[in-house]
Parts: sequence; C-alpha cells; structure tokens
Amino acid sequence: MNSIINLYKKNQSIKDLILATEGLKYSLFCNGMTINHNAITLATLYEEKDEFIIYVCENAYQANKMYDSVCNILG
Repeated sequence: MNSIINLYKKNQSIKDLILATEGLKYSLFCNGMTINHNAITLATLYEEKDEFIIYVCENAYQANKMYDSVCNILG
C-alpha cells in the first residue's frame, strides 16, 4: 500500500469520510477540492473499499487525467 495513502487515512476528516460511505448505497459531492486532493481521496476510498467508483468530470481529458493520477498513486 502506498505510504501517502497510509498517511492520508490518519486524518480525522478522511476517517469520517470512510465511515460515511459505509452501507449499500451512497453518493458524495465534493466541491472546491484541488485535482491532487481529489485523486488522493479517490485512491484512498478505492484502497479502503475495493469497490467501483464513478467519478464524473466535465470532459474526457479531465477524466483521463484523473484516472492517470489515481493509478499513479495506487501504483
């Protein structure tokens, strides 16, 4: 597991986010975060949950950029 994800999981806000996503159905709306913060958050949730995540972007370029960022974080 990536050390940045381990460090990120220690943040109380991220612990609360992980707990908030417990259950069968949920959706999150995250606004005002940087691209890097979004990528680390997505990678952390994916690593913790090991579930499919749907991330909506304005266009295909931004979607590909986010996918590459998350893959780089996860290794």
